[in-house]
Amino acid sequence: MSGITSSAEPITDGQTAQIKTFVEHALRKSGVGKDGAQLIIARGDDLKDRLTTIFEELGIENEFADEKVEPDTDYSYDIRTLPGSDEQLAHQLERLELKGIEAIRITVVETMGEGAEGFGAIPSLTDLGKLWGIDDPLGAGYGQVLERLLGYLKTTRDGKFYSYLSDFGSDYVRLHSQARRIWERLEQLQSAEEGKIRFFVVPINFGHKYQGFSPRNARTDALAKGTMPLDPATVAALLLGWSKWQEKFENLVVDCPGAEYSWYADGEWTISCYFIFNDGRLKFNAYDAGIPYDRCGAAVAFPGVLQIAD
Repeated sequence: MSGITSSAEPITDGQTAQIKTFVEHALRKSGVGKDGAQLIIARGDDLKDRLTTIFEELGIENEFADEKVEPDTDYSYDIRTLPGSDEQLAHQLERLELKGIEAIRITVVETMGEGAEGFGAIPSLTDLGKLWGIDDPLGAGYGQVLERLLGYLKTTRDGKFYSYLSDFGSDYVRLHSQARRIWERLEQLQSAEEGKIRFFVVPINFGHKYQGFSPRNARTDALAKGTMPLDPATVAALLLGWSKWQEKFENLVVDCPGAEYSWYADGEWTISCYFIFNDGRLKFNAYDAGIPYDRCGAAVAFPGVLQIAD
């Protein structure tokens, strides 16, 4: 594994300040008291060595950066058909048969910023899990949430939906660890309320930004830039809110690298899921996360710097 090269641009004062903030937050969260803090100070050399290792690991450049091809401009989608976030939310409540459930709308970022195409309303996976009696929706129960959402896609598409994947146990599909951490931070923005469902309104790029990238290249690049690679459950929910996103063959295939799939449940997490429209219906499948295609693009969200309470 290669480290940071000497040719890298120097770190800025602003970046240093942000990293210091993260370290301070971790220290407070650890619950270490005055005596414990003094022990850490006494072991300062050990602390510096460990932090250096962590910084080197996290600061490694994207090793998959070359996994991309020239985008095929014949494949796209009409972003003008994207409904407003309130309309998306209403569509999702109706299509998830949750019209009687009160929605809590949480605006995560108020302005779209560079790279975003529009605002998306994404339901809390934790709240969906509770409503459906699924334990640990961001962990072992993630596949059950995904499977349930795929079922609603089939219903709302008048049966014109097909999944090539049939195994959704925790050995087959899971949130990528870093994508899961972003989800957990989103969930901390506002406490859950019994019998209600939170919707997070965030700026999104629905595939154009990473068209031609392999899924793992898109995921690595997005995470390095503080962007959230979307998982298939989240994309399925967005599709329920914006049906015109995938309604014809010429639409860009949607990669979902925020989750990982294992063909044989053997611990090899090298597969990425995607949605495609062909043969007159929406389809769900997966392929090698290291292969770039010119008509595929990863969907990503821009949650900004999430403000987490101590």
